[in-house]
Amino acid sequence: MLMFINMLIILAVMAIVSVSLNEKILNEIDTIQQKMGYSGRSEVIRAGARLLISENKENEKLSGKINAILILINKCNSYFDS
Repeated sequence: MLMFINMLIILAVMAIVSVSLNEKILNEIDTIQQKMGYSGRSEVIRAGARLLISENKENEKLSGKINAILILINKCNSYFDS
């Protein structure tokens, strides 16, 4: 019972955010959810957001002079193409 109450408190503090996704991204999210055992799409989105935030924090720690820039071109379709 205590665990259930704690879960309700955590859920009560979360903001609800509306996001529009194309079918390709939505299908990828569903695949990740099934393969990795997430409870729902929201869990997948939260995990992805945590990874992006963590990566951004790591990138902010980088400093120094840039010696080179590497550009890669990938010919496959982007997830953001509709």
